Amino acid sequence: MAGHAAHMVTDDDHFRHSIIDPTWDLMPLPIRLIGRERLGWDELFFRLRSEVLEVRGGTLHLRSNARDLISPMIGRMLTPKLSSLAQDQPNDAALALNQA
Repeated sequence: MAGHAAHMVTDDDHFRHSIIDPTWDLMPLPIRLIGRERLGWDELFFRLRSEVLEVRGGTLHLRSNARDLISPMIGRMLTPKLSSLAQDQPNDAALALNQA
């Protein structure tokens, strides 16, 4: 994304179509079976977009501290959802985590 035109991420529909959807399709089947909405997948990517990308001169750039922000943000957003799933459906959660 870095170096591309700003509209790639400033337009929500374009961002969903070109970044969020293809990334979801790359996830292992057990994760996809949990469900995109249940995991808050789109929400995660919209938060990542606002916190790790910036527009300078009409093009996208990763913030200098992006690497330090991404893993903790993913952990904060997905860990509670996976923990909740583990309580609700322990076999499904274990399978998903082991195969991810």
